[in-house]
Amino acid sequence: MTKPEEIECILQSVLGVLNSPDRWCKYAAALDVNGVRINERHSLAVQWCLEGAIRVSSDLWRLQSATECHLVKHMLNDKYLLLRDFNDGQDTKYEDVIALLQRGIGACGKTQIT
Repeated sequence: MTKPEEIECILQSVLGVLNSPDRWCKYAAALDVNGVRINERHSLAVQWCLEGAIRVSSDLWRLQSATECHLVKHMLNDKYLLLRDFNDGQDTKYEDVIALLQRGIGACGKTQIT
């Protein structure tokens, strides 16, 4: 079982990765300075989607998966089943992504994380 503190730590790290609108992207895990798709862990990556930022923030697949499940289960409405769908949604803005992360951090102490 994943501890809420572990999820909270990852979400805080994701906020650091996505600390300004120009560091967030849609339709790719990560982009380089020219807007070319790149592996999210590549040293030339300068923008990340929500999932890419989660993967950069944790080396452990178990924690990445638990973090994504936490956000989907407790933070997204029925409109989205995957973080990718939320991140890439036509109406999703940077502010929406940050608000989701902040709600996720707030819920870490209030929910059972499996």
